[in-house]
Amino acid sequence: FRVLRDHRAAIIVDNKAIPLETLPLTIEIRPESVTRIYKTKYGQLVEMIYPSLEKAGVIIHYEADFSEPVKLFVKTRSDMRWMWPYAENALGDIYYGFDEELNAYHLKDRSGDFYCLLGSDAKPLETLSGQYKDIKWKSNKFKGEKTKTNQVYLAALYELNKANDYTLNYVVVGTNTGKNDALNDYRYLITYPGKVYDTYVSHYIDLLNNMVTIESPDKEFNTLWKWALVGTDRFFAETPGLGSAFLAGYSTGDRGWNGGHKNNGRPGYAWYFGRDAEWTCFAVDGYGDFDLVKEQLKFFQKYQDMSGKIFHELSTSGVVHYDAADATPLYI
Repeated sequence: FRVLRDHRAAIIVDNKAIPLETLPLTIEIRPESVTRIYKTKYGQLVEMIYPSLEKAGVIIHYEADFSEPVKLFVKTRSDMRWMWPYAENALGDIYYGFDEELNAYHLKDRSGDFYCLLGSDAKPLETLSGQYKDIKWKSNKFKGEKTKTNQVYLAALYELNKANDYTLNYVVVGTNTGKNDALNDYRYLITYPGKVYDTYVSHYIDLLNNMVTIESPDKEFNTLWKWALVGTDRFFAETPGLGSAFLAGYSTGDRGWNGGHKNNGRPGYAWYFGRDAEWTCFAVDGYGDFDLVKEQLKFFQKYQDMSGKIFHELSTSGVVHYDAADATPLYI
Protein backbone atom coordinates (compact mmCIF):
# COMPACT_ATOMS: atom_id res chain seq x y z
CA PHE A 1 0.00 0.00 0.00
CA ARG A 2 1.07 3.56 -0.56
CA VAL A 3 2.59 4.93 2.64
CA LEU A 4 3.26 8.43 1.31
CA ARG A 5 3.45 10.52 -1.81
CA ASP A 6 4.69 13.99 -2.82
CA HIS A 7 7.29 14.38 -0.11
CA ARG A 8 8.59 17.95 -0.26
CA ALA A 9 11.08 20.04 1.70
CA ALA A 10 11.90 23.75 1.77
CA ILE A 11 14.13 26.12 3.70
CA ILE A 12 12.59 29.17 5.33
CA VAL A 13 14.39 32.40 4.41
CA ASP A 14 13.02 35.84 5.39
CA ASN A 15 9.73 34.15 6.31
CA LYS A 16 9.40 32.64 2.84
CA ALA A 17 9.54 28.95 1.95
CA ILE A 18 12.08 28.20 -0.78
CA PRO A 19 11.35 24.69 -2.15
CA LEU A 20 14.48 22.58 -2.49
CA GLU A 21 13.48 21.55 -6.03
CA THR A 22 13.93 25.19 -7.13
CA LEU A 23 17.58 25.28 -6.02
CA PRO A 24 20.60 24.38 -8.17
CA LEU A 25 21.84 20.91 -7.29
CA THR A 26 24.06 17.98 -8.06
CA ILE A 27 22.93 14.36 -7.73
CA GLU A 28 24.85 11.28 -6.62
CA ILE A 29 23.35 7.85 -7.29
CA ARG A 30 24.87 4.89 -5.48
CA PRO A 31 23.67 1.30 -5.05
CA GLU A 32 22.53 2.14 -1.53
CA SER A 33 21.28 5.73 -1.84
CA VAL A 34 20.24 8.76 -3.84
CA THR A 35 21.79 12.05 -2.70
CA ARG A 36 20.84 15.56 -3.76
CA ILE A 37 23.27 18.36 -2.88
CA TYR A 38 21.49 21.73 -3.00
CA LYS A 39 23.40 24.99 -3.32
CA THR A 40 22.16 28.09 -1.49
CA LYS A 41 23.70 31.46 -0.70
CA TYR A 42 24.01 30.28 2.91
CA GLY A 43 25.90 27.08 2.07
CA GLN A 44 24.98 23.62 0.85
CA LEU A 45 22.19 21.33 2.04
CA VAL A 46 22.46 17.57 1.53
CA GLU A 47 19.41 15.31 1.22
CA MET A 48 20.28 11.60 1.21
CA ILE A 49 17.56 8.96 0.80
CA TYR A 50 18.19 5.30 1.59
CA PRO A 51 15.98 2.34 2.54
CA SER A 52 16.52 -0.28 5.20
CA LEU A 53 17.50 -3.74 3.98
CA GLU A 54 15.72 -5.47 6.87
CA LYS A 55 13.08 -3.08 8.23
CA ALA A 56 9.90 -1.71 6.65
CA GLY A 57 11.16 1.82 6.21
CA VAL A 58 13.32 4.49 4.64
CA ILE A 59 15.48 7.31 6.02
CA ILE A 60 15.72 10.78 4.51
CA HIS A 61 18.86 12.38 5.93
CA TYR A 62 19.28 16.16 5.82
CA GLU A 63 22.60 17.83 6.59
CA ALA A 64 23.32 21.56 6.34
CA ASP A 65 26.76 23.07 5.87
CA PHE A 66 25.62 26.49 7.02
CA SER A 67 27.27 29.04 9.29
CA GLU A 68 24.00 29.72 11.11
CA PRO A 69 20.83 27.77 12.01
CA VAL A 70 18.40 27.03 9.19
CA LYS A 71 14.70 26.20 9.36
CA LEU A 72 13.60 23.21 7.31
CA PHE A 73 9.96 22.76 6.31
CA VAL A 74 9.01 19.16 5.50
CA LYS A 75 5.60 18.05 4.22
CA THR A 76 4.10 14.91 2.74
CA ARG A 77 0.71 13.34 2.20
CA SER A 78 -0.71 9.88 2.65
CA ASP A 79 -3.83 8.22 1.29
CA MET A 80 -2.83 4.67 2.34
CA ARG A 81 -4.06 3.42 -1.01
CA TRP A 82 -4.09 -0.37 -1.24
CA MET A 83 -2.37 -1.88 -4.25
CA TRP A 84 -4.36 -2.85 -7.34
CA PRO A 85 -6.83 -4.48 -7.84
CA TYR A 86 -8.45 -2.92 -4.77
CA ALA A 87 -10.49 0.26 -5.14
CA GLU A 88 -9.05 3.65 -4.32
CA ASN A 89 -10.64 3.92 -0.87
CA ALA A 90 -10.77 0.22 -0.01
CA LEU A 91 -9.09 0.70 3.37
CA GLY A 92 -11.61 3.38 4.39
CA ASP A 93 -10.95 6.32 6.68
CA ILE A 94 -7.43 7.22 7.80
CA TYR A 95 -6.87 7.67 11.54
CA TYR A 96 -3.93 9.88 12.48
CA GLY A 97 -2.28 11.90 15.24
CA PHE A 98 1.07 13.32 16.37
CA ASP A 99 3.15 11.57 19.04
CA GLU A 100 5.07 14.09 21.17
CA GLU A 101 7.28 11.40 22.68
CA LEU A 102 8.41 9.91 19.35
CA ASN A 103 8.25 13.20 17.37
CA ALA A 104 6.24 11.24 14.82
CA TYR A 105 2.89 11.07 13.09
CA HIS A 106 0.90 7.84 13.43
CA LEU A 107 -1.44 6.78 10.62
CA LYS A 108 -3.58 3.67 10.38
CA ASP A 109 -6.64 2.20 8.75
CA ARG A 110 -9.71 1.09 10.70
CA SER A 111 -8.40 -2.44 11.23
CA GLY A 112 -5.04 -1.21 12.54
CA ASP A 113 -3.19 -3.72 10.35
CA PHE A 114 -2.03 -1.04 7.92
CA TYR A 115 0.13 1.21 10.10
CA CYS A 116 2.56 4.05 9.33
CA LEU A 117 4.94 6.24 11.31
CA LEU A 118 6.56 9.38 9.90
CA GLY A 119 8.85 11.42 12.13
CA SER A 120 12.32 12.62 12.98
CA ASP A 121 15.12 12.55 15.53
CA ALA A 122 14.56 16.26 16.27
CA LYS A 123 11.60 17.90 17.95
CA PRO A 124 9.67 20.05 15.47
CA LEU A 125 9.10 23.73 16.15
CA GLU A 126 5.61 23.46 14.70
CA THR A 127 3.34 20.81 13.15
CA LEU A 128 0.09 20.71 11.20
CA SER A 129 -1.93 17.76 9.92
CA GLY A 130 -5.39 17.25 8.51
CA GLN A 131 -7.56 16.43 5.53
CA TYR A 132 -5.84 19.00 3.36
CA LYS A 133 -5.19 19.37 -0.34
CA ASP A 134 -1.91 21.09 0.50
CA ILE A 135 -0.08 22.81 3.36
CA LYS A 136 1.85 26.02 2.72
CA TRP A 137 3.97 28.41 4.76
CA LYS A 138 2.29 31.82 4.97
CA SER A 139 2.63 34.72 7.40
CA ASN A 140 5.15 32.83 9.52
CA LYS A 141 2.91 29.79 10.06
CA PHE A 142 1.41 26.73 8.39
CA LYS A 143 -1.81 27.09 6.47
CA GLY A 144 -3.80 24.12 5.21
CA GLU A 145 -6.19 24.00 2.26
CA LYS A 146 -9.16 21.72 2.95
CA THR A 147 -10.15 18.87 0.62
CA LYS A 148 -12.77 16.12 0.45
CA THR A 149 -10.21 13.63 -0.84
CA ASN A 150 -9.49 10.71 1.47
CA GLN A 151 -5.97 11.76 2.40
CA VAL A 152 -3.98 13.32 5.24
CA TYR A 153 -1.39 16.04 4.71
CA LEU A 154 1.39 16.21 7.30
CA ALA A 155 3.81 19.08 7.87
CA ALA A 156 6.57 19.87 10.36
CA LEU A 157 9.04 22.70 10.83
CA TYR A 158 12.52 21.92 12.17
CA GLU A 159 15.62 23.91 13.01
CA LEU A 160 18.99 22.55 11.98
CA ASN A 161 21.48 24.04 14.41
CA LYS A 162 24.72 23.38 16.27
CA ALA A 163 22.94 21.34 18.95
CA ASN A 164 21.89 18.69 16.41
CA ASP A 165 25.04 19.09 14.26
CA TYR A 166 22.91 20.73 11.56
CA THR A 167 21.42 17.33 10.70
CA LEU A 168 17.96 15.77 10.65
CA ASN A 169 16.94 12.16 10.05
CA TYR A 170 13.36 11.89 8.79
CA VAL A 171 12.11 8.32 9.07
CA VAL A 172 9.18 6.75 7.22
CA VAL A 173 7.83 3.32 8.20
CA GLY A 174 4.82 1.48 6.77
CA THR A 175 3.61 -2.08 7.26
CA ASN A 176 0.51 -4.23 6.94
CA THR A 177 1.41 -6.19 10.08
CA GLY A 178 0.18 -3.76 12.72
CA LYS A 179 1.29 -1.18 15.26
CA ASN A 180 3.88 -3.20 17.18
CA ASP A 181 5.90 -4.07 14.08
CA ALA A 182 5.70 -0.47 12.86
CA LEU A 183 6.86 0.88 16.24
CA ASN A 184 9.73 -1.60 16.49
CA ASP A 185 10.98 -0.78 13.00
CA TYR A 186 10.58 2.97 13.54
CA ARG A 187 12.50 2.93 16.83
CA TYR A 188 15.32 0.96 15.23
CA LEU A 189 15.63 3.28 12.23
CA ILE A 190 15.47 6.46 14.29
CA THR A 191 18.06 5.11 16.77
CA TYR A 192 20.54 3.56 14.34
CA PRO A 193 20.41 5.49 11.04
CA GLY A 194 24.13 4.98 10.46
CA LYS A 195 23.91 1.24 11.09
CA VAL A 196 20.96 0.99 8.68
CA TYR A 197 23.07 2.68 6.01
CA ASP A 198 26.17 0.55 6.69
CA THR A 199 24.11 -2.67 6.51
CA TYR A 200 22.80 -1.71 3.09
CA VAL A 201 26.29 -0.77 1.85
CA SER A 202 27.69 -4.09 3.10
CA HIS A 203 24.95 -5.98 1.27
CA TYR A 204 26.04 -4.57 -2.09
CA ILE A 205 29.75 -4.94 -1.36
CA ASP A 206 29.12 -8.62 -0.61
CA LEU A 207 27.02 -8.99 -3.75
CA LEU A 208 29.75 -7.59 -6.01
CA ASN A 209 32.47 -9.56 -4.23
CA ASN A 210 30.69 -12.91 -4.43
CA MET A 211 28.88 -12.90 -7.78
CA VAL A 212 30.27 -13.11 -11.30
CA THR A 213 31.82 -9.83 -12.42
CA ILE A 214 33.55 -9.03 -15.69
CA GLU A 215 36.80 -7.24 -16.47
CA SER A 216 37.06 -6.32 -20.12
CA PRO A 217 38.84 -3.58 -22.12
CA ASP A 218 35.51 -1.70 -22.10
CA LYS A 219 35.44 0.13 -18.75
CA GLU A 220 31.89 1.39 -19.27
CA PHE A 221 30.64 -2.15 -19.84
CA ASN A 222 32.41 -3.31 -16.66
CA THR A 223 30.67 -0.60 -14.65
CA LEU A 224 27.25 -1.18 -16.20
CA TRP A 225 27.54 -4.93 -15.56
CA LYS A 226 27.90 -4.20 -11.84
CA TRP A 227 24.91 -1.85 -11.97
CA ALA A 228 22.93 -4.66 -13.65
CA LEU A 229 23.72 -6.98 -10.72
CA VAL A 230 22.68 -4.30 -8.23
CA GLY A 231 19.51 -3.48 -10.17
CA THR A 232 18.44 -7.11 -10.41
CA ASP A 233 19.08 -7.71 -6.72
CA ARG A 234 16.89 -4.71 -5.84
CA PHE A 235 13.85 -6.41 -7.38
CA PHE A 236 13.96 -9.26 -4.87
CA ALA A 237 11.56 -8.17 -2.14
CA GLU A 238 9.57 -9.55 0.76
CA THR A 239 5.86 -8.82 1.10
CA PRO A 240 4.53 -9.70 4.57
CA GLY A 241 1.97 -12.46 4.34
CA LEU A 242 3.05 -13.47 0.83
CA GLY A 243 6.77 -14.23 0.88
CA SER A 244 9.95 -13.22 -0.96
CA ALA A 245 10.42 -13.16 -4.73
CA PHE A 246 11.34 -10.98 -7.72
CA LEU A 247 9.12 -8.01 -8.47
CA ALA A 248 8.78 -7.00 -12.12
CA GLY A 249 9.59 -3.28 -11.90
CA TYR A 250 9.58 -0.01 -10.00
CA SER A 251 7.90 3.09 -11.37
CA THR A 252 5.00 5.46 -10.80
CA GLY A 253 1.31 4.58 -11.12
CA ASP A 254 -0.32 5.30 -14.44
CA ARG A 255 -3.67 5.41 -16.24
CA GLY A 256 -4.71 2.14 -17.88
CA TRP A 257 -5.78 1.54 -21.48
CA ASN A 258 -3.94 4.47 -23.05
CA GLY A 259 -5.17 6.95 -20.48
CA GLY A 260 -8.82 5.93 -20.65
CA HIS A 261 -9.02 4.91 -16.99
CA LYS A 262 -8.38 6.65 -13.69
CA ASN A 263 -4.93 6.17 -12.19
CA ASN A 264 -5.13 2.47 -11.44
CA GLY A 265 -3.02 2.00 -8.33
CA ARG A 266 -0.53 -0.24 -10.14
CA PRO A 267 2.86 1.37 -9.48
CA GLY A 268 5.18 0.42 -12.31
CA TYR A 269 4.85 -3.37 -12.22
CA ALA A 270 5.85 -3.56 -8.55
CA TRP A 271 4.12 -6.89 -8.18
CA TYR A 272 5.09 -10.50 -8.94
CA PHE A 273 5.00 -11.97 -12.44
CA GLY A 274 5.66 -15.62 -13.27
CA ARG A 275 7.41 -15.43 -16.62
CA ASP A 276 9.31 -12.22 -15.76
CA ALA A 277 10.78 -13.86 -12.67
CA GLU A 278 11.60 -17.05 -14.59
CA TRP A 279 13.57 -15.23 -17.28
CA THR A 280 15.26 -13.26 -14.50
CA CYS A 281 16.21 -16.47 -12.72
CA PHE A 282 18.07 -17.75 -15.80
CA ALA A 283 20.24 -14.64 -15.58
CA VAL A 284 20.61 -14.79 -11.79
CA ASP A 285 21.67 -18.44 -12.03
CA GLY A 286 24.22 -17.24 -14.58
CA TYR A 287 25.87 -14.78 -12.21
CA GLY A 288 25.77 -17.21 -9.30
CA ASP A 289 23.05 -16.18 -6.83
CA PHE A 290 21.53 -19.65 -6.50
CA ASP A 291 19.91 -18.87 -3.14
CA LEU A 292 17.66 -16.21 -4.68
CA VAL A 293 16.64 -18.60 -7.47
CA LYS A 294 15.80 -21.26 -4.91
CA GLU A 295 13.62 -18.80 -2.96
CA GLN A 296 11.83 -17.83 -6.19
CA LEU A 297 11.09 -21.48 -7.03
CA LYS A 298 9.67 -22.00 -3.54
CA PHE A 299 7.49 -18.92 -4.08
CA PHE A 300 6.14 -20.41 -7.33
CA GLN A 301 5.38 -23.69 -5.58
CA LYS A 302 3.57 -21.91 -2.75
CA TYR A 303 1.10 -20.34 -5.20
CA GLN A 304 0.89 -23.14 -7.76
CA ASP A 305 -2.67 -23.69 -8.99
CA MET A 306 -4.49 -26.98 -8.32
CA SER A 307 -4.09 -27.73 -12.04
CA GLY A 308 -0.31 -27.33 -11.71
CA LYS A 309 -0.15 -23.94 -13.44
CA ILE A 310 2.33 -21.29 -12.34
CA PHE A 311 0.82 -17.86 -11.79
CA HIS A 312 0.92 -15.13 -14.38
CA GLU A 313 0.76 -12.35 -11.81
CA LEU A 314 0.42 -11.93 -8.07
CA SER A 315 -0.17 -8.43 -6.72
CA THR A 316 1.53 -7.38 -3.51
CA SER A 317 -1.99 -7.00 -2.12
CA GLY A 318 -2.35 -10.78 -2.48
CA VAL A 319 -4.50 -11.31 -5.59
CA VAL A 320 -3.29 -14.06 -7.95
CA HIS A 321 -4.06 -14.80 -11.64
CA TYR A 322 -3.10 -17.79 -13.80
CA ASP A 323 -3.86 -16.35 -17.26
CA ALA A 324 -0.50 -16.87 -19.03
CA ALA A 325 0.41 -20.05 -20.88
CA ASP A 326 4.19 -19.64 -20.86
CA ALA A 327 4.77 -19.27 -17.10
CA THR A 328 4.37 -23.02 -16.52
CA PRO A 329 6.77 -24.42 -19.17
CA LEU A 330 9.33 -21.75 -18.22
CA TYR A 331 9.05 -22.92 -14.61
CA ILE A 332 9.68 -26.52 -15.66
